[in-house]
Amino acid sequence: MLAHVVGAGKTFSMIAGAKEQLRVGLASKVAFVVPNHLTEQFGADCLVLYPSFKVMIASQKDFDRQNRQTFLSKIATGDIEAVVMGHSQFEKIMMSPDYQKQAIQNELDEIAFAIEDMREDKEGRSYTVKQMEKLRAGLSEQLKSLNDATKKDDLLTFEQLGINSLFVDEAHYYKNCAIFSKMRNVAGISNARAKKSSDMLMKCRYLSEIGGCVTFATGTPISNSMAETYVMQRYLQNDDLLDMDIRHFDEWAAQFGETVTTMEVAPEGNGYRPRTRFAKFYNMPELMTVFRKVADIRTSDMLDLKVPKVAGGKPTVVVCPPSQELLFFIKESIPRVQAIRDGNVKPTEDNMLKFTSDARKAGTDMRLIDPDCEYDLNGKVAQCVEKIFKHYTESAEDNGVQVIFSDFSAPNSSFNIPDELIFRLIERGIPSEQICTIWDTDNPIKREEMFEQLRNGDKRILIGSTQKCGAGTNIQKRLIALHHIDCPYRPSDIEQREGRILRQGNDYPEVYIYRYVTEKSFDSYLWQIVEQKQRFISQIMTSKSPSRTCEDVDEAVLSFAEVKAIASGDPRIKEKMEVDAELARMHTLQSGYKQQKYTLQDEIALRYPKAIETSKSHINLLEADIALAKENATEEFRMTIYGNSYAEREKAGELIRAVCAGVLGEDREFGSYGGFKLYASKKDMFDKTRVVIKGAGIHEAEVSEDNVGTVRRIENVVQGLAKALEYEKANLEQLNKSLSEAKEQFEQPFEYVERIEQLIKRRTELTCELDLNNKDELVSEDAPETNKPTEIKQPIPQRNMSPEMM
Repeated sequence: MLAHVVGAGKTFSMIAGAKEQLRVGLASKVAFVVPNHLTEQFGADCLVLYPSFKVMIASQKDFDRQNRQTFLSKIATGDIEAVVMGHSQFEKIMMSPDYQKQAIQNELDEIAFAIEDMREDKEGRSYTVKQMEKLRAGLSEQLKSLNDATKKDDLLTFEQLGINSLFVDEAHYYKNCAIFSKMRNVAGISNARAKKSSDMLMKCRYLSEIGGCVTFATGTPISNSMAETYVMQRYLQNDDLLDMDIRHFDEWAAQFGETVTTMEVAPEGNGYRPRTRFAKFYNMPELMTVFRKVADIRTSDMLDLKVPKVAGGKPTVVVCPPSQELLFFIKESIPRVQAIRDGNVKPTEDNMLKFTSDARKAGTDMRLIDPDCEYDLNGKVAQCVEKIFKHYTESAEDNGVQVIFSDFSAPNSSFNIPDELIFRLIERGIPSEQICTIWDTDNPIKREEMFEQLRNGDKRILIGSTQKCGAGTNIQKRLIALHHIDCPYRPSDIEQREGRILRQGNDYPEVYIYRYVTEKSFDSYLWQIVEQKQRFISQIMTSKSPSRTCEDVDEAVLSFAEVKAIASGDPRIKEKMEVDAELARMHTLQSGYKQQKYTLQDEIALRYPKAIETSKSHINLLEADIALAKENATEEFRMTIYGNSYAEREKAGELIRAVCAGVLGEDREFGSYGGFKLYASKKDMFDKTRVVIKGAGIHEAEVSEDNVGTVRRIENVVQGLAKALEYEKANLEQLNKSLSEAKEQFEQPFEYVERIEQLIKRRTELTCELDLNNKDELVSEDAPETNKPTEIKQPIPQRNMSPEMM
């Protein structure tokens, strides 16, 4: 997996990787699977990097039913090296019925095992078992359909195309792979079975079986929940999971995570409620060791990309006051949620999902709820228009471009944000021909023409959604500002959005990012969801070594927490969130302090004493070899090879290279020089050929392409023993100094103990004042089976963990 940060150049990495696979024989035919709107662009990039690349690019017409067989035949029989196709097109290429039957049967066996496990476990809920039985029935029906010969067609199957290497761009689109689990009502865990994800899993396992290659590429491999780590491992590391005796999600969760219950802002915005989430990692070093076997993680701090800086060091939060209509909506929402909670309204008529959607709309613009509401001069649209116009005029000389993201309101016949923005921007004085939306055209060629106009500055305003205007939209050249009208659910969506402007190739050294929030609205809850998800994602996508357990926020999350705090109406809620954030930072520091203590303890007791003894031994050996060299020193060059003495470096070097050319495996003694025995060494076919020089110690010199050069390298090793001794003595001195410093540092106490006590005390006071312990305020996001209170799940017990690993 190429888990490289957005904008790192994954496209070229995939193309170069595929070409290298073809060159060395790891692959004979490659398939690139990319977002539908990027097929033409990706194909063009293939030819930019390798003009002679035999690549076929799929069009939409190629996968029409009447054309599909012809296109698949061209893939199977054509003289091509690669084919580029869209995600939806790839899904239309079926596996053979026999392979599908076997895959579905394997899945049925997994479900049967999970159901049996649930029934034996006292925590297994009857509802969960029913859901699993329903899923099993659906798969059984699918298997029955495959056995119906009348429904089969004669299209070529995936196995018949000759593809043995697969590259999947934006692989996070395939995260909805069914997870069989006894857990219920835990965020991030779902039994939903997306067809495209199941199809991808089947093809990945087929390629693994035939010894093929599968490469995923995404800047956001963990986009929504930590369960996606397991999903990615199912795609790419299924054999490793089986070797670890992990057959389904609950066994993975028992090793690496547990559910935790935390207090969150209630959706109606008037208090807190407890919420169970699977959001805590255990045994992080072991998890990351396994995950990094397939994941090449590259973060921005590791790559040092030349991207523009954000003005002010972080996105600017634009706080909008609530309108009277919004305050009335919030007031009326409390009895509405109460009715949903108490079961006084049918789930088909009203539910928390519908309320959430309405609350999102209300926080963005009340006219999305009631088109008859008046235009709010202080609302998000109005303030966004002013910011856009400001940068439009200030960057007029450079034709600066701006992009506005709106995920929850697309152009339609009723009131919507894109059309309203266009109307207000034109009213403000921006020409309509300089404004465009991602919905203006679905034609890939015309859309690319629109992007080129944005890159040239002919168009200067683009309005779009994350889905359509995120991944693959390369318009960064003149981008000066980016505006978040709303907040998406996933942190990865924010990264994809901001990856459009914080990207290599932007002409501006400093850019502006705005996040618009409305006070006393649903916005604080939305940002909190993003914060919660970012906590564990940031622990996976890091260049730093992970701690053993991870649950606290880091700097990237605190930016989201700040937005959440600013958007809160109650000052005590804001203070509570500030206390929580600071306490989280203190706990992070305390965790780091403890980890450092363990490390120092190992260094003091083991590492430094062992390194000091090794260094002393090296010094003794070097001193003995220096004495040996002095004892056997001669004025003229003299080297013995197979009993014959040679005074000419050219001849000696020729013989040494001849001996070394035939060695493989065990070292072969062939002569001596200056009292030292000489051996030819090459451990395996991938190893470099060396001459091993043995005295009291062992030294090495690489064989040169030149005869005299090879001999000179052996002489330099012997003559350089005195300098090596100086270096080793300096190293011993540094080791003793480091040991002393480690002992001193080990005695240092943690400096924030008192501050943590103060924060815990203040948090307790705020919890009491805000009545956060009142569990009657529980809000369920799922329609209740009964009127019983929602149960808070207990943490998953850990297994197979030694005390040292906890």
